[in-house]
Amino acid sequence: MTASVAAFATLAALGVPSAVLLLGVAALAAATTAFCLLVRTGPPGATIVVFAASAGLAGSPGLGDVVPRTVAAGLGALLAWLVCMAGVVARPSRPRASPCGGPWTPPAPRSTARTTPRPARRRARARRRR
Repeated sequence: MTASVAAFATLAALGVPSAVLLLGVAALAAATTAFCLLVRTGPPGATIVVFAASAGLAGSPGLGDVVPRTVAAGLGALLAWLVCMAGVVARPSRPRASPCGGPWTPPAPRSTARTTPRPARRRARARRRR
């Protein structure tokens, strides 16, 4: 996100034509959407990265505006990360779901009939018959 702000603010400050910038944002949207689909992040997916790139294009940035915009985007990303991780500090816990979905449950114990060797099963049956 921070890199997209820095890249598009720099391109806009260098005077790249608007059509090229728009194609760049479209290419960024396509690439980040494909990546988000690949890793299955879910909503909002690539939308945030496209919004960040658009923030880099906002107004008519000069070269002096690139660093403040990039720092602001980085601080915003850091703040968002801290807010998301604050729950771990307040209430640490282990993951509640398995990678396959649904809650994790330990495997059921196997019956002794399957795991016991044949001679032992035969002896056990013979004892029950008596």
